[in-house]
Amino acid sequence: MLLALVGTGWCSVTAAQAAEKAVAEEARKLALPFVESGYVQGMSIGLIKGDERITLHVGKVRSDGDAKPDDRTLYEIGSVSKTFTALLLAEEVTRGNLKLDTPVAELLPAHVKLPAGKDRGMTLGDLASHTSGLPRMPGNFTPKDKDDPYADYTLEQLYESLGQAKLGSEPGRLYLYSNLGATALGQALAHHLKQDYDALLRERIFKVLKMDDTATKLSAEQQKRFAQGHTGDGEPAKAWELNVFNPAGGIRSNMVDMMRYVEAQLGKRKSSLDEAITLSHEQRLSLGSGGIALGWHVSADKVTRWHNGQTGGYHSFVGFNTDMGIGVVILTNTGSGEVDRLGDQLIRMLAGKKEKPVTFAKVAQVDRKTLEKYVGTYAIVPAFQLTVTLRGDRLRVQATGQDAFTIYPESETRFNYRVTKAAITFDVDKDGNVNKLTLHQNGMDMPALRVKP
Repeated sequence: MLLALVGTGWCSVTAAQAAEKAVAEEARKLALPFVESGYVQGMSIGLIKGDERITLHVGKVRSDGDAKPDDRTLYEIGSVSKTFTALLLAEEVTRGNLKLDTPVAELLPAHVKLPAGKDRGMTLGDLASHTSGLPRMPGNFTPKDKDDPYADYTLEQLYESLGQAKLGSEPGRLYLYSNLGATALGQALAHHLKQDYDALLRERIFKVLKMDDTATKLSAEQQKRFAQGHTGDGEPAKAWELNVFNPAGGIRSNMVDMMRYVEAQLGKRKSSLDEAITLSHEQRLSLGSGGIALGWHVSADKVTRWHNGQTGGYHSFVGFNTDMGIGVVILTNTGSGEVDRLGDQLIRMLAGKKEKPVTFAKVAQVDRKTLEKYVGTYAIVPAFQLTVTLRGDRLRVQATGQDAFTIYPESETRFNYRVTKAAITFDVDKDGNVNKLTLHQNGMDMPALRVKP
């Protein structure tokens, strides 16, 4: 009998390992096109399915080296930070110290003025669910360094912007995604609790969930494990210091800690935060087929919660389904929104659906002489022009009032953006002259005449 039991145990362990290996291999197949296409430089992926825990890594820590990411590689997680800020609120509510309908004004200094709706002012729950009516960004946001745009923004500027803000809707009525609102929530909680935001995170969430490598400021040792960020065009990007805006997007973390965070969301890592986590999952407003909870977006199935995040050089995705006990974490060192497609694929894969790897348009080889013909300025209207330049063997396009972005050839005349879903086609006449281009974006074809060679 003992031998039989031992034999049965050995077989079941082997079967579990084989199933785990199959899941990891399937995930790798789905992830590789994002790296091989150049959309992402490096990526760490974490998967939870029942009792299985899988992490895998593809690509490189930096584009000019060979080092591979691992479980301890640190990334900026961007707006996934908002879910931590919402959890801080939920925890204060479950402690009985605050309510979701507590007016925001009660937590801020007396001199801070807030805009109000016709019926009521904004509440803490409104801020956590993006239903406050506040705009996406403060009106006085004028960064000195566009490569590190939040570094010089102060708390007094935040307070000033709240007083000047005009609501886009009545509080509690509509979903209007707001970095300003999430920041106001974090700083209001910090002022109310007489602690800075970073200290609140460490004491109330990171220590409780044993997320020992997660922070807004990295130590010298952590900096050595901090992946180099890259723009959507694959160029090195400066790390962002969000400071006052940390509640909206300033957290850095790694796969070890983010897996612990998702385990807690799934109820697989019990702690004193359990009640607050449950509260944070509760839907506050319906949005078409989905909805919004406290910090988390709600998918059409009403069960999956998710959030993504992007800074100048990083993109992240976190999603989980509590009914099925599945969770996904993706951390990348490239600011590319394409990563969200992979997040959706991995959740469906863990739910038992077959997924095919994404096919990206191949980059065609176009000779430099041809590329040189396209250089110039093209006007869609006199006030909105596209300036095409050549750097190395890549064309870059700068729209009026915007940054310049690389476009990648699909053919000799059609080029695709990677930072947004858009393309440009150059019109070459029978004599080989280029007098027009067409910008394809948001289902529209916008012709632009060449005004300057």
